[in-house]
Amino acid sequence: MRLVELYLSAVEKAMTSGNHLLFTQVYMDSGSLERVVNTCGAPAWHRKWLTGYENMLRSLDSTFSDVTLPYWDVFEDASKRISTSTECSDLEACSPFLQDLGGCEGDEYTASAYIVNGETITGGNCANSSVAGYACSSDESDCENCLPRGDWDIDGSSLEFGPTIFVDALRQANGANTTGSALDVLREYLQNSVQLTLHSLLGGVYETRAAAFDPVFVGHYATMDLVFQFFQSCNQSVALTESCDDNDGQQVSSTSVIPMELNGTSVEDHSELSAFFESVGTTFEDLDAFSVQYEVDMFLQNMLAEFSLQCDEDTSDDSAMTYATTASTFEDADAIDALVAAFAVCDQASNVTGATGEAPSTFVACELLSTLQNGVFTNFSTPVRAFFGVTLDDLPKCVDVLAAVTTLEVTLEPSAACQAAILDQTSIDTDDFTAASDGFAVGQDIVV
Repeated sequence: MRLVELYLSAVEKAMTSGNHLLFTQVYMDSGSLERVVNTCGAPAWHRKWLTGYENMLRSLDSTFSDVTLPYWDVFEDASKRISTSTECSDLEACSPFLQDLGGCEGDEYTASAYIVNGETITGGNCANSSVAGYACSSDESDCENCLPRGDWDIDGSSLEFGPTIFVDALRQANGANTTGSALDVLREYLQNSVQLTLHSLLGGVYETRAAAFDPVFVGHYATMDLVFQFFQSCNQSVALTESCDDNDGQQVSSTSVIPMELNGTSVEDHSELSAFFESVGTTFEDLDAFSVQYEVDMFLQNMLAEFSLQCDEDTSDDSAMTYATTASTFEDADAIDALVAAFAVCDQASNVTGATGEAPSTFVACELLSTLQNGVFTNFSTPVRAFFGVTLDDLPKCVDVLAAVTTLEVTLEPSAACQAAILDQTSIDTDDFTAASDGFAVGQDIVV
């Protein structure tokens, strides 16, 4: 049995047994994530939740005793949509991860017909393949056997961020490392470029307070944790949680207790949850320890090498990360690696002027996506903004950077080598790169 099949079988059993719903209820509890969402305490909260979830899956059957959580390499999937060597033309088609979890196809359901732990899900698709067909928000005898999801297969759709967001986030954190705020810089960068974008794009239950009910949540947040853990492993003096105030005005510090409970009872004391969180840790500093080891896939390894961001072997913690040695099974792996190399070329000699901390490759990737999507990007949805507590001034990464160049606040002059490399990998003509004096603007208005 392939690992992905083993994992999917475990999730199916968790959904039908009620354990998956139990973890969704923890996520939604007002005494849990809500207290630290969009604060420095969020990464540790998610790391603890993921560890408990993996323990839960392993407890379901001896067959699952060694099951591990997968991460969703959204950066690789983002590259597939941009490279002309790949044939996928929508968000789902470019993502084996989303396909394995059942995709988005299914019968329609009406508004108010689907409720998860008191949260009403807006009407739309109810995917019923793979694990989605085992969804159960109540008693086993009355399961929905489908999951509300958005339209992931709209032709021309994408993840709406470029593959180099991975290295961009690390570079932003490296730049802040001397100020003591590196992890929070990393968290905020990932939040506005990846986290909120995915919640808004995937729609259905995923853009509600019940997002954890969709198994996509596990792979999404494992990816976020991989980035945090990689940065920590390369900078061993950096703690996962810095000092800040939570959303109740209480201080979050290394010795504070992570707020994770269900109906007023901590997960450590809860009769149905305690076994899954035994020895996971209760304070924020407890989660500095690497209880899991992530395997960095070949695509991410290539990107780290292209941008010279590999860990120093003499100073890094090898217990946190391991590196895949088996070549990718993706048939166009060489092509997306070449696309990453082209972005690296753009960073080497292109000039950016104006008030921005973004690298040239970020602007280039967003321009390419704008061309593919006719200048239309998805804003953070109202329910996503409400749950994460972000303001209207917080914008998706590509909307933000392209608005800056459209208004001439920032200009980019791509080097000749950059233009040639991008043309070679994407077939986007260099004439589409607007002259620096006119800004590096999208061809059509940005929809915000």
